[in-house]
Order: sequence, then structure tokens, then C-alpha cells
Amino acid sequence: MIQNIDTDLLEQKYMRYWLRAYFRKMKNGNIVTIDNSTDETEPRYMFGSESFETISGQISIKIISQKNYSLKVKGFFIKPFYEGLSLVARFNDQEIKATLCPSKHNNNEVFLGREIFPAYDFEFDLSIQDIAINQTFSLEFYFVYLGKYYVARMKQRWFSRFYYQNEFFIGDNCIVYNRGESHEFQIERLNKLYHINQLVRDKRDSFADPHLINKVIENFDAYRKKRIWLFIDRHNRIDDNAEALFRYCCNINDDIEKFMVVPNSSYYENFVGVNPNIITYGSFEYKFLIIFAEKYISSTTFYDSNVDTNIPKHQFRKIVDTFSNFDEIFLRHGVTQNTGIFDKYLNNTRRNFSMLCLLQCKSIEVLLLFPDLLKNK
Repeated sequence: MIQNIDTDLLEQKYMRYWLRAYFRKMKNGNIVTIDNSTDETEPRYMFGSESFETISGQISIKIISQKNYSLKVKGFFIKPFYEGLSLVARFNDQEIKATLCPSKHNNNEVFLGREIFPAYDFEFDLSIQDIAINQTFSLEFYFVYLGKYYVARMKQRWFSRFYYQNEFFIGDNCIVYNRGESHEFQIERLNKLYHINQLVRDKRDSFADPHLINKVIENFDAYRKKRIWLFIDRHNRIDDNAEALFRYCCNINDDIEKFMVVPNSSYYENFVGVNPNIITYGSFEYKFLIIFAEKYISSTTFYDSNVDTNIPKHQFRKIVDTFSNFDEIFLRHGVTQNTGIFDKYLNNTRRNFSMLCLLQCKSIEVLLLFPDLLKNK
């Protein structure tokens, strides 16, 4: 039926882009080829004799992190055909090829149960150790086909630090700038006093909580050197994994400042004799410490538990995405019955977890994750 419908009827704008493309593929042929017959035009994907799109296109940025002189960028992209195509980054006079793998969760483009165009997850792991302080370098992304380079334009997805159009992100050792170029970041080694006094002060009016930003500027150098762990269950309750782990960790003598986040002051009496570092969700102390925390330890993620404080939650997330650099530790809830949760929720291209902790170590879950133990048990 599709093959007998006029092409212009299959191009109606009310239909999703990928669905329109899929109908064109069905109408004009199932074999996708790349037209590279002329040097005057960019190669195009073809459905039969019908032109679809050029090699250049969009990549979706989901995770940007910078720790220990390593800058990681993760995301996905969707193409009708992948043979002979690669994704690369140009950075500091080097070319780095992306690590690619078929995506398990980013491709939602299906029609009548059939996969339309598969997605590929990508990851770049870039070293910034050799970049000199106060020098700026471009990080550019390209698709490569037959030795030629074509722009890979970035789209910032939900988990990206630039989702709310932040201008920069401060990592451990560098600042990543979002300059508005469609396929380019700019990277500058971090000189803390220089950047905080010059860069942040000039941009503080772009954030919704100027008092918080002023305190971050005043205390940036001192607090970035502290070891601060935040334990949080949810904004409206405790009595969960984070509280149990907090009580355990309070018995360990180390140089770590541990804080339990509770819904309101009525919970303070629960921790008399345990630890005085109890703060309320949404307070100034909570917002300030989450920016400088080394670890965010919870059975929910920051993106899931973030709600309105004295400013809208999206405005607070913009501040956290710009200034924070915490490791997110996810506390599991015992046995996982639905294995699909690992693809949809715990997939490392969707959530930037530094550690997944199993608290019920004697449960059957350990045997499921480490089946070799069954041999002797």
C-alpha cells in the first residue's frame, strides 16, 4: 500500500520525521546506499533513487564529565546506514575515534513493532593533561566517510550539563565552554583563582540565586579541596538505604565530612548522638554543599530527586550542572526482578554513576551478578 501512495502524501509534517523517512524507505527500496558519485556535493543516503539526507548530521550529547585529567563525552546518534562511517573528535592536534556500540535504549524509533533506524552509542575519553594553563583548545566532532570529514552537530539531551544552555561547566582540571558552535566545545585548563574571579563574577547574573553564586565564588578554592559526602534518600522521607549507610559511615574515623539530608528539622532528633551534620533539603546549606560535594550517595539520582527550592528546580539544576563535580553513588534496593531496568535506568550512557552499591550482599542478587559463585555454593 505504501508503494502506491504518492510521495508528497508521505511527507506530511504532522508525521514524525523518522516515520516519514521509513515510509520513503519502504516506497523506494529496502537497501540503503550512499551516493558518492560526485565531488561537488556531500554524499547522501539514498532510498532507491530518492535522496534522504547528507552524511553530516546530529549527535545527541547526554553525559559530560571531567575527572583526573580525563574528559568524557557520551551520547548517541542515528543513521540509516553505518557501514564505512565513523565518528571522530579533533582535539589538541589529535584525532580521537569514538568508541561505538549498538544502543540498547536510545533508539525508540519503531513502527508496528519493527525497528526503523538503529541508534549507536558513542563515548570519547580525552586526556587534558598536556594542555597548558590559560590556553584554549577546540573540541570538534565530525563524521568521517571515505576519508572526508563532515560536521557532526551537537544536540544537548536531558542529562547533558548544557541542556539548559549553560555557557560553561567547571570540572576538576578544566572548564568546558559551550560557545554556541553547533559541533564544537572549547576547553581551557583550570586556573581556579583566575577563572572564578574573572569568569564567574561576570556571569553570576545569569543564575537565579545570586547569593548562592557569591558564596560559591568566595569559597571555591577552599571547598573544592574538602571531602564532603552527601547522603540523601528522598526530599520527603528518609528511612532508606542512604540513612542506613550514613549511620554506618559515621562510625568510621577519616577526613571525610558526612552530611545527612532530611526533609525538615523534625528529623533532627533521629540523629542525636550519631552526627551533628544534618541539613534540610532545599536549604542554603544543602544547595551550597551539593555544589562542593565529592560524593552524592542515594537510592535516587539527583535528576530524579531535584524539586523546587527557593528557585525553580530547573534553575537550581543549571547551577549544579555548571559548578558541581560530584561522583554519584547509586544504592540498590535488593533483588532486581526486571532486568530491563539495567538497560533503561542503569545504563551507563543514560546515567553517569561512579558506583552501583549492593547493600543486601547476602541476597540472591549477588549470585545473579556473579554466577561463578554458584559453582561452590
